[in-house]
Amino acid sequence: MYQHQNLRERIETLRKQQQGLPSRKHIKNEMTDSSKDVLLAAKNKRIKVLEDEIRHLKDQLMRLGGELYDSL
Repeated sequence: MYQHQNLRERIETLRKQQQGLPSRKHIKNEMTDSSKDVLLAAKNKRIKVLEDEIRHLKDQLMRLGGELYDSL
């Protein structure tokens, strides 16, 4: 390909145009960081929901244990 002068010039022109653009790898890393942030936020929300559920169940267990003790 490089033996043909017009193709060589076209390739060099295209390479110069792409020099300022972010690479695919860089874009993929940014997307990966964004998706990691989304996943972390979702997991943190899920952890909060589960912690609230555990707290509610412990309170319910204590209350029912007290009621059982009172009925004896």
